[in-house]
Amino acid sequence: MPASLDGRVALVTGVSRRAGIGHAIAGGPGELGATVFRHHYAPHDREQPWGADPARPAGLELELAAR
Repeated sequence: MPASLDGRVALVTGVSRRAGIGHAIAGGPGELGATVFRHHYAPHDREQPWGADPARPAGLELELAAR
């Protein structure tokens, strides 16, 4: 079983879209008790061929909180 991360803070970058690595790993530390600080730069995604995530960061935050 993984160690508890209670009282710790995890900084996860690149959490602006579901298809990204940042979103894939952002829930893990929170499930172990850490406070998760997410960072994103949505303008970058809007300039990419795949575009920005339609849920926007606020929707992704709700999804992560529900885990």
